This record gives sequence, structure tokens and C-alpha cells, in this order.
Amino acid sequence: MNAFRRRAAGLTTSVVLLAAVIGACSQQTSPPSAIVTPTPGGTSTTSPDGAPLPPSDAAISDANSADAADTADAAPCLGDTFDGGTAPLARCPAGACKAACERVVPKYKGGVADAMVTCLAAATACDPARDVTTCLDRALGRACNTAEATATCSSVVTQCDPNAGGVGSAISQEGCSWIVRGMTSAGSAELVACIRAKIAAGTCPREVATCAEDVRR
Repeated sequence: MNAFRRRAAGLTTSVVLLAAVIGACSQQTSPPSAIVTPTPGGTSTTSPDGAPLPPSDAAISDANSADAADTADAAPCLGDTFDGGTAPLARCPAGACKAACERVVPKYKGGVADAMVTCLAAATACDPARDVTTCLDRALGRACNTAEATATCSSVVTQCDPNAGGVGSAISQEGCSWIVRGMTSAGSAELVACIRAKIAAGTCPREVATCAEDVRR
């Protein structure tokens, strides 16, 4: 799965660089049109909270129902805080997804992590290879935009690929910011370190997708 890619009208396209909305909250519940590359021949399935997923590796759906979109539009964006009670890490559900949940949660802000854990708890038979990333990406779709995310990504995106956002590129400013805006400082540092290692190795344009995958599962 290529977490920096754009999916539009059923076809994988490259992400067009967009100006970030600084200081505002985004209610986009699916990735910026193509953080997901569909898996050819995939079969339709459903996410842990029952919403349909398109044929893909189930990273996240951009086929949310109108009702779900309306609900997200009315909800506040997700930031550092969560709705009280037990901390997200302690709420990772027992079972197959527990280890992956506990590995991912510390990398994300409280509100994002809390929404992910709530989604996982609704799974009747959690699949760590699918549902952790699915639930996380749904939460990231509601994360607040931040100036820090924009600046963090600006420092590495074009260094990784001078064609970033262009045809055939696996990374864009928008796709990077979509992930980083929901991360803790430690989480974003891990992602940036991975990207910089790819830059140093001269392999970033073709291997950067693995960086985004590794921090989301």
C-alpha cells in the first residue's frame, strides 16, 4: 500500500500540491484523494465500524456514506486531547490487534489515537493487517491541520523527490501533511527519520511509501 498516493475516480493518480490550510481543522474523512493505492483484484469488504470499503488493501475507504460525511463535518477536528476517561493506549482491545494498536497509538495525538482505538473496539474479528490502518486513517481524516505538519513535510518532500506531487511520484506535500498533522512529535520524527534515510541512500522516490506504511501499522 502506498500511503502517499492519491486515489481519484477509481484510478490512482498523483497528488497535486495544494496550499495547506494553516491553523484550521479539516473534516476530510478519507485521505487527500489518494493516500491509498488500490490492490488490483481486491474484494469489497467492510471496516470495523461497518462502513463499506472499496476493492483495495483496505487501508481506508473514500466511499463513506453521505450520512457519515455529514456527521464528520459537524464534529470538531482531532488534536492532542481525547474525551477524558481511560487513555487510548490502555484501551487497545484485547485480541489479534492489541500488539499493533499498542505499537501505533504512541505515535499519534490523543484525539486521533482515541478515535482509532474506538474504531478497533467495534471490530467483531479484528485483523491487524487491515483494521489498524483502516481505523487510523479514518481518524487521521479528522485530524486538525497544523503549521508544524506543513513545515515538517516541506523540509523533506522535494528532497525526497523533486517531482513530488507530479505524475508517477509516490509523495506529495499534501499526502505527507495529511499523516503528520495527526502525529505526536515523536511520531513525526520517526517518519521524517525514515524519509531522510531514504534520501541519504538515494532511494527515496521509489521507497518512501514504506515510511508511511511503517508508522501506520
